[in-house]
Amino acid sequence: MILKIQKKLKNLPNSPGVYMFKNKFGKVIYVGKAKNIKKRVKSYFQKTHESSPKTKYLLQNIYNLDYTISDSEIEALVLESNLIKEYRPKFNVTLKDDKSYPFVKITTSEKFPRVYFTRRTGKNTGKKQDKYFGPFTSAENLRNTLKTLHKIFPFRTCGKLPKRECLFYHIKLCPAPCTAKISEQDYQKVVKNIISFLEGKTESLVKNLTEQMKKEAKFHNFEKAATLRDQIEKIKFSSEKQKVISAENVNQDILAVCKKRYLAVITFFSIREGKLIKKDNFELGHIQRVNTKELLTSFAKQYYQKPQILVPKEIILSEEIDDQKLIEKLLSEKLKEPGSRFKKVKIIIPKRGRKRKLIKLALKNAEQYLEAKFKEKEESIKTLIKLKKALYLAKIPRRIECYDVSNISGKAATGSMIVFSNGKTNKSEYRRFKIKTIKLPNDYAMIKEIFTRRFARLKANRKDSWPTPDLIIVDGGKGQLNTALSVLKEIKDSQKIDINIPIISLAKKKEEVFVPKKSKPILLPKNSQSLFLVQRIRDEAHRFAIAYHKKLREKEIRS
Repeated sequence: MILKIQKKLKNLPNSPGVYMFKNKFGKVIYVGKAKNIKKRVKSYFQKTHESSPKTKYLLQNIYNLDYTISDSEIEALVLESNLIKEYRPKFNVTLKDDKSYPFVKITTSEKFPRVYFTRRTGKNTGKKQDKYFGPFTSAENLRNTLKTLHKIFPFRTCGKLPKRECLFYHIKLCPAPCTAKISEQDYQKVVKNIISFLEGKTESLVKNLTEQMKKEAKFHNFEKAATLRDQIEKIKFSSEKQKVISAENVNQDILAVCKKRYLAVITFFSIREGKLIKKDNFELGHIQRVNTKELLTSFAKQYYQKPQILVPKEIILSEEIDDQKLIEKLLSEKLKEPGSRFKKVKIIIPKRGRKRKLIKLALKNAEQYLEAKFKEKEESIKTLIKLKKALYLAKIPRRIECYDVSNISGKAATGSMIVFSNGKTNKSEYRRFKIKTIKLPNDYAMIKEIFTRRFARLKANRKDSWPTPDLIIVDGGKGQLNTALSVLKEIKDSQKIDINIPIISLAKKKEEVFVPKKSKPILLPKNSQSLFLVQRIRDEAHRFAIAYHKKLREKEIRS
């Protein structure tokens, strides 16, 4: 054991809190919580301690430790979850792409709340009163949900209230609170209905709207009654697609974990008022040497502690988890509302009956999801092997980087670098460049600047060095290819780094692939998966560059 750790072990407090193990570079590699920090941390280094393969590997990498004291074990549980999200330690199970899951946000802090799609749910993205619904693993499904919702209950989507009605008012998708076409009280009723719909309370919502419709008809407000009738019909139509799981009016979440080879997934069913309103698959990261119990425990802690997650009365799991009573207590506090009757959250691990059947159904879905992922991976590798042969590469291009530029007459010029890993987008590795030195329209000079800035990061012993690609694709023709090659040669000569990265360029007109030292381009077969892959990569780089270019133009217009 390292002397530094031995000294710290003696001075650890006998208090609840969170401990962090660090590697030789000072990076946090594991975060844990404890009722007694001293006892828990010491247990790792005792010879009698029964270590799992993961713990043995962890101990080999610990060079330092740190801790934070908390007032209670529940507070430690919350802090542990927050620190895991912040540091994403190597030895903690994490949600893949946790920060990018989309939500529906309702700005209930405003007089006329806005309803919109967002991926930002942090501390500085709104006020406490604002409501979030999600997360959704599919952005497309969420957008479709919002489209349906917009047709049923017209609502405001604009960031700032305009001075006159917009197009949405004229096509009956917004009640125009901007010009007082609807009162604050009536608009709040609309928002209340939207919240009920998103919470899956469709039966009670239909009941309330039916009562309102009858009331309006009684007072001869036939236009309002007709609007309510149309809303009821649309809600009934959308809820018909939801599968009835239970005759009881229950709110439950079903979580089943499945791990095979190098992948792990949590299949999640959300049941509201006895109907299955949402099904998602959450992939987990950092799963090596981790059993399914730990995977499920980590997911439950991280998922339900998010302030925007709605907690049901029952959470049904495929197997037992650690800290079950503690998590129940924490979630019960979260479910408790001021002035309401206290509700207790129950975590259930069923052995038989209807609930066990639901778990079996979720497990079957999880297994099918993983099988589909394995097949997808195999197909991607086959395509990469074909691309390797077609381009005469020395090895399979597992990491492919593609570059493109976007500008209008040299203004708001941007560049993009996108990354495909094993044939799939790796968005966490995407980078964008604001062109700094070129003020006139000159694609070659812009490519030169991007490559100079990017490949300067290959310098030996540089801490912020980016991984070396197996293949570089440049959007353009022979000129763009030669520019990229000249930059790499300059860096190679000046920094004395051995750079031997294959580079190609893809010209749009005939989809010609230009390669170094060949005057004629390569034409990949029109229906080949190799061509489809390079086209998809090129188009993604183009999309990413244009998106940043538009953002810069909007900033210029506003300023």
